[in-house]
Amino acid sequence: MRSNLGNIHFFSEISSGVYKSDSLTFRGETGKSYRLHITTREGKEYESDPAVMLQVPDIDSLYFGKDRELDDDDGQFHEGIRIYFDSEKPVDGKYLRWTYEEWWKTHVPFPPLWKFLDEFTIIRETEAGNVICWRTNRSDEIITASSDADLSSSYEKKPLLFIASDKADRLMIKYYIKVRQFSITDGEYEFREQLKQIITAGGDIFDRQPFQIVSNIYNRDSPHEQVLGYFQVSAVSEASMYVTRRQVDSLNLSQFDYADAKCFSQGLTLIFQANRQTRSHLPQCIILSSMRVTFFLIIPSMQMEIWDT
Repeated sequence: MRSNLGNIHFFSEISSGVYKSDSLTFRGETGKSYRLHITTREGKEYESDPAVMLQVPDIDSLYFGKDRELDDDDGQFHEGIRIYFDSEKPVDGKYLRWTYEEWWKTHVPFPPLWKFLDEFTIIRETEAGNVICWRTNRSDEIITASSDADLSSSYEKKPLLFIASDKADRLMIKYYIKVRQFSITDGEYEFREQLKQIITAGGDIFDRQPFQIVSNIYNRDSPHEQVLGYFQVSAVSEASMYVTRRQVDSLNLSQFDYADAKCFSQGLTLIFQANRQTRSHLPQCIILSSMRVTFFLIIPSMQMEIWDT
């Protein structure tokens, strides 16, 4: 990558398709522009248009409040919390983009009572194992905004994410979210808006497109080759917060119930033979669990079926 001052920075492949710069020798600076250069194993050379790193405002506050939302799956309104944030609008440019990562603490609903050793031996657990887990999720939606959408000088109580308290276990014990705010140029905003239209229509970038998505990367020897992707440099600001069970309870929200969850909506069914001699020694229903709920049943055909959902 080359800056507008002529400085060159190299990226090393740390895993398949993932490249990283040396943070000790390179750090992007707002106001400067950068151009990406790529040379493939086949010797093809690709180059991007210059991309300017614009300043990004800080996220002033991150908070939540009680709200309700219509669920497209069941057609019902569900109560929960909505994550909001406040931020000034960008001084350089007029577009921003947001992503978030979630972590939440959850309790295994049905601790293991039995341990399967082989097809002839199942023993009862004397002590419950680890029943507390942390789960995580990274946003994959495209969240952007233009400061031209209204005349205000800041974003106040801008909604980011809704969590239905009775539809997921995110709010059962403790929840944590980290939000990142990126500065983006006009070109990237248009690129992501086009992607959003395609995703909304049920496709992806690799499908046949109803219109051409314009990239800012091109083949130096074959400028007419269509290249997928977009090169952009962004300044980033972050904010994070915790949501505790006590805070959720104070809002009088419905709680998630594992027993009401649709445990068989997806999963893998494994079938194996059970020895006839062991049938009389096996309980008729054994509930096992890990991070997912597992039902272990004895069926009349002398087989065992396991649904891991």
